[in-house]
Amino acid sequence: MDHPNNIVEQPRTYYAKRKATGGCAQARCRSKAEPGRSKCRKHLRTMSAHALKMRRKRIRDGLCTRCGKRPQFWGRKCIICRQEFAASPLPKAALKALHLYRESEARRHLEVSQQAARLAALELIDTGQLKGKRAAALRLYVGLDNG
Repeated sequence: MDHPNNIVEQPRTYYAKRKATGGCAQARCRSKAEPGRSKCRKHLRTMSAHALKMRRKRIRDGLCTRCGKRPQFWGRKCIICRQEFAASPLPKAALKALHLYRESEARRHLEVSQQAARLAALELIDTGQLKGKRAAALRLYVGLDNG
């Protein structure tokens, strides 16, 4: 029963020993590790090239460059990865578009309410419920007298 545990522990202890002595922790490499790193320059370059290759493949496939699972969202990262790393989960262009949309909706709502008020005023004038100065003021508001 000792055998399976020993197999699992062997790579961990080997890695820890190599790291402690300052050697490269990559698959029996005899080179010294770069300062502040656990691998030698050759293996760091290999890892960097592999990461760049994966990034390019994910961009080509339209996947998130960080996780590679979800589709990109208004950039290179998915919405989940954007939430982890960005100050705002939405890009600046999306925030601007949302702001412009809200402004246009507010203007549209104002125009609709003004149109409803004009229609109500015209109905009051047509029915003859208002007389005198009130009717004249309402005509000026609606623009019947002076356009």
